[in-house]
Amino acid sequence: MDEKTLEQLIGKLEKKELLKLIGQIVQTNSAAEHDLLVFCQKKSTPANSDIIVGKLLLKHWQNAHGIISDANEYGGCSDEDEGDADWDLEEITKLVQANDILWEYRKAALDEMLVQIDHDNSGFTDSLVDLAELFCQTDSEKAYLADFLAKGGSSYYKKYAATIYKNLGDLEKSLNIRKDNLEYGSDYLAIAKYYDDHGDHKTALKYALDGLDQASGRKDEIYQYLFKYYVECKNEKALWALYEKALKKQRDLDCIAELMYRYCKQKGDYQGQKNMLIKLLETCNESEILKWYKQCGQDFKPEDWKKEENTILQQVKNKSITAYLDLCLEKGNKKEVLEIVLHPPRLNFFSSIHSGHRYSKMLVDDYPNEILQLYWGQAHSLINEGQDKNYQKAASTLKEIKSIMLKNKLAAEWKKKLNELKETYKRRRNFLREIVNL
Repeated sequence: MDEKTLEQLIGKLEKKELLKLIGQIVQTNSAAEHDLLVFCQKKSTPANSDIIVGKLLLKHWQNAHGIISDANEYGGCSDEDEGDADWDLEEITKLVQANDILWEYRKAALDEMLVQIDHDNSGFTDSLVDLAELFCQTDSEKAYLADFLAKGGSSYYKKYAATIYKNLGDLEKSLNIRKDNLEYGSDYLAIAKYYDDHGDHKTALKYALDGLDQASGRKDEIYQYLFKYYVECKNEKALWALYEKALKKQRDLDCIAELMYRYCKQKGDYQGQKNMLIKLLETCNESEILKWYKQCGQDFKPEDWKKEENTILQQVKNKSITAYLDLCLEKGNKKEVLEIVLHPPRLNFFSSIHSGHRYSKMLVDDYPNEILQLYWGQAHSLINEGQDKNYQKAASTLKEIKSIMLKNKLAAEWKKKLNELKETYKRRRNFLREIVNL
């Protein structure tokens, strides 16, 4: 309806009648209510600004709440609904960040928000907790949030409540929640550090030791805490007992072995230092195997290194074939690299060895014929697998083949083999389109 028609229809209405009409429209049309609030926000005065912004916040929450509530019932929602709810939550965030919104409006939305957080089945929980934290600005409001989270079912958010209490200076509540929700090493360690800060080192040690026996997941932080404690107490017997405990459990050995290695090295205990390096080679992450191999080369006595290097190299090879290949290249042993590239010892090595043709590119100048044979075989395999993505990979491999053959003055052979390839796969039109410019 155009403005002229509207003016003819409502131009003579009194204010009271006009307000009644607007009220009826916004009650039956959610979008109209939103647009009205946005319009009023732009025209707001100090006297009505709080009401307008507060109502706009509640409007956005009402839109999001319906979707989130349904998502909690069914364990999620459609991508379209998720996008709509995310938009409203983002609009709420912008409103709270840009305005000093009265607690009565924030609390009205927050109370419903906390109910949805407690259900924790919608996929929106993390976003709602972030928003709830933004809503709660004063100490009393933050305590209100912490009180709710502390009573909920999620141990993660109970521990989050403990952090809020700690930041508010309520250390007793924070400590009690943590004691009731001990799960990971970090939980035990947080309590140990609390007692340390209050001079009760005996209780701190107890919680750290309990964590070593009872915590789930990795316990690196606890080992580091206890190790530092025993070093400061000069209790070497306890240090070795820690190592033996990890050895018995076959858990976190890389962490404790590194701590023991550095301790033995600082003390000048060569045999202990050497033993811990060997243990590190066995237990370390694949990404660190080269580091510890090279550390062995630096720390071992020359006669020990000469005697044990081959055994250690085999350990590297067993743990990380790519690390082993890198070492071979450093030592100029290209022939062994070629053998492994051509005949991988295990099938799952193939993808890492041939990713981007990393190693074959380093070998092609010395072994062009072998690498060409490898690439031709790879190209045929990819074409026979079908699918456009494999045709694209095959075309990329063929470009590399062409480059190598032209560099080695094999242009005529390249043309011949390419024509033979086209003839062999003449019915694979999608593949032929990929190599039209070769």
